[in-house]
Amino acid sequence: MTEPVGKRGRPKDGAKRQAILDAARRLFLERGVEVTTDEVVASAGVAKATLYANFADKNELIEAVIQRESAAIIADSIVHEDLGFTERLELFGERYVRFGLDKDIAGWDRLIAHGARNDPTLPNRFFDAGPGRWHALLMQLLESPDARRELSICDTSQAAADLSGLWLGLIGLQVRLGAAALLSPTDITRRVRHGIAVFRSHYRRA
Repeated sequence: MTEPVGKRGRPKDGAKRQAILDAARRLFLERGVEVTTDEVVASAGVAKATLYANFADKNELIEAVIQRESAAIIADSIVHEDLGFTERLELFGERYVRFGLDKDIAGWDRLIAHGARNDPTLPNRFFDAGPGRWHALLMQLLESPDARRELSICDTSQAAADLSGLWLGLIGLQVRLGAAALLSPTDITRRVRHGIAVFRSHYRRA
């Protein structure tokens, strides 16, 4: 059950907010969404009033944890990196695959799936904070002038889904189930480049 909304209005301390997010990330990934806000504030070393000065409830805290993690893995600036189109795609793909194969992925999946129990709008909010944000960034890359000169794409959302699927594909499921070992950095780069090559062969401008 969602914990009650706290009162707001007190000045926010950036360091304490980060301490709360650090503690929440660790506890949620270790033990799941049943972790209470009392446990989070105890681990962060802050007062409960400080948590509620920054986050309305536990669901908003989870959303903030996902948003921060998403931005740390793939920053908005990747779309505007001073690199060629191929280099930006490879950079994006390598970060995307590393996260998709990370040992913590099951914990993130549980957090994102958690919301449906209490509020039908939460799964979409949690998805938008993480995977949905990356999908939107990849769409921006595929809509860039460099991409439009090289590729013929009618449905950018579908094209982004195609490329992300080529990058992770079956190996993501195999790693999650323990049926395959984690890929080395070299293998990840090779997989990302192969996915881009297959993607280009399909979407190449005639």
